[in-house]
Amino acid sequence: LFETQVTVFQKDETYITYNFLKGYNYRIQGEFEKAEKSYNNVLKRNPNDMKTRRELVFIYISNQEYEIAYEIAKGIFKQNRDNIYYAQAYFDCLINKKNRTDEDNADIEEIVSIVKKVYQRIKSNSMYFQILAKYYAFIEENKAKSVKCIEEGIESNREGIVSYLLKDLFDIYEHYRDLD
Repeated sequence: LFETQVTVFQKDETYITYNFLKGYNYRIQGEFEKAEKSYNNVLKRNPNDMKTRRELVFIYISNQEYEIAYEIAKGIFKQNRDNIYYAQAYFDCLINKKNRTDEDNADIEEIVSIVKKVYQRIKSNSMYFQILAKYYAFIEENKAKSVKCIEEGIESNREGIVSYLLKDLFDIYEHYRDLD
């Protein structure tokens, strides 16, 4: 009702920004259904909005709807291969995909290569450590190497946000059924 009464939100640019921020706020609060609705409002007006599509991928991954997330993530990654946010979203879908194709496996290797080449020098970038640790854990099946990578990421990000690294560490231990 609020949105229909306040006409300033009906102008394209304002409408898109308003719905994106509303969706982001809902996502942060864990209200994924409301967030998805807001993001879809953005995509109705701008179907190619990459950051909104990336946010939808995050919602679908959080809900473990990997097949839906995969299609969107693959599209945004293929359009912008050097963006680590898009690469990470697609990578997360790929490592959770049940029947990976040769193309999927090649994309995994490409993402890891990009991350090593471009982001290795930026040690404060936790996504570098997240992607590599998950690669070691879920692709190479090397628990020790993946845990060491997460620990290095935490050490390198003492001043930054380490909660994503800790979440990934939990996921790695869960993968190996080692939660004791």
